[in-house]
Amino acid sequence: MTQQGVKLLGLPQGKMRVALMLNGFGMNDYVVKMWNAAESRVCADGAYWKVKQDGRLLKPTHVVGDLDSLRDMKPDCVAVEVPDQGSTDFEKCLNFIARELAYSGDLVTGLALGGRPDHEQMNFRVALNSLQCRPMLFGEQSVIIPIPAGLSRVQRPDGFDCSVGLLPLLGPTKVTTKGLKWELDGNTLSYAGADAWTSSNELHPEATEVSIEADKPLLWTSSSSGLR
Repeated sequence: MTQQGVKLLGLPQGKMRVALMLNGFGMNDYVVKMWNAAESRVCADGAYWKVKQDGRLLKPTHVVGDLDSLRDMKPDCVAVEVPDQGSTDFEKCLNFIARELAYSGDLVTGLALGGRPDHEQMNFRVALNSLQCRPMLFGEQSVIIPIPAGLSRVQRPDGFDCSVGLLPLLGPTKVTTKGLKWELDGNTLSYAGADAWTSSNELHPEATEVSIEADKPLLWTSSSSGLR
């Protein structure tokens, strides 16, 4: 918090305690850097071989899930079997990170986009509802950041693309912004209705941060192709 009620958000830089890989597709240089700098590198069950076969990445320290993709061989890291079929591997990883690694900060989450649309949409839901930490979802060219209800300020890091979308996945959401090319002034964003949602906005050229005030959590999306 920078002042009472205001949340300061931005992409992590430098060494992190924990990074996470899911089972999507595509990875940029920023995710590679943050994964390799993390003390604990956790991957979902289905991501283990993707990480192992990518020569840019250090091996995982933990693999979490029902371990169905690893039945015939022993992984060279700590394997955490969670047989619960009522939760996704993403949720299992977040619970492990919170309970066993005692981590509750920002979480760079690679391989989080692409693949089956239902899996991707579930990742969005899990990120929005996460109470343990704030997962930032990365694909090859995009990043999705959960924005909490209330007043937040999103800092613009070097290489952050000017494109911005705000996705109101939890129902009609009243939003006011400062720092975008086309500002919102109490507009109600929703999947249905006159305002729909903002999918082709841009950062103002002179803005170093964007303030967002919303009455429900929502998702910020932008290109991440310039991040290093």
